[in-house]
Amino acid sequence: MKKIIEDSPKKHISTVQSVDKALLLLRMISESKIGLSINDLIDKTGFNRTTIWRSLNSLAEQSLIERNPQTKLYTVGTFFYLLSNKNNYHQFLIRRTHHLMKALCEEIHESVHLSLPLTTTTITIEQLVPEDQVKLIDYIHVELPLHSTSSGKIVLSTLEKGDLEAILSGHLTSYSPSTITEPDKLRAEIARIKEDGYATVFGELETAENGLSLPILDANEQLIAVLSVSGPEFRFTETKMQEALPIAKKYRDLMATAILRETDME
Repeated sequence: MKKIIEDSPKKHISTVQSVDKALLLLRMISESKIGLSINDLIDKTGFNRTTIWRSLNSLAEQSLIERNPQTKLYTVGTFFYLLSNKNNYHQFLIRRTHHLMKALCEEIHESVHLSLPLTTTTITIEQLVPEDQVKLIDYIHVELPLHSTSSGKIVLSTLEKGDLEAILSGHLTSYSPSTITEPDKLRAEIARIKEDGYATVFGELETAENGLSLPILDANEQLIAVLSVSGPEFRFTETKMQEALPIAKKYRDLMATAILRETDME
């Protein structure tokens, strides 16, 4: 490492140091049994908050770490779970909710998704499509942005003000002409989501796809997962969405009960 730094242009030294710091944070997080908070990492390393925040965001963007929305602690991310096939928690959630997702899919006759909140994205762990429809997009194990998906907007609505502002102050990619990239418009929509209890998108990620999402909460009102319904814009219209909403809420409540029950009856 010493030779690399000596032989490299001066401008690259800070990049190498940034990588070293990020790897140190990753190692500390991976060695913790329950995860570490940003304050824990500041205490352990002596790095300033801005440096740690940037490193954590870089690691999170690559799915190397994720932040538990309930405990606010950073743990290793989905990359390592998928790499080592340690996705027991994902399978637990799917096992508890699959029959309900299937029933919802059949009753509402649109695609149904189960997603988990990560640090700056969501990841889809289950997707069901009506038998007479073709799966146009496979979202399984795909990480999706927060600001342009209904599941992501649910996550945004649960963030503390500082975390939310950190995301809104960053670059918000436009995926379609309908993507909301203005922070004030997103703040207004997030306020509505908090009031109404559900989120929607209309062609904001995929131009021809609309979606509806509901939070699945634990007994302490903390976000566990997100239930979503999506369909093509010509069929899953705003009117159809409003008709589907009470049905989706019913199954969301059943899913929350199934996840949180103390004993596994399977």
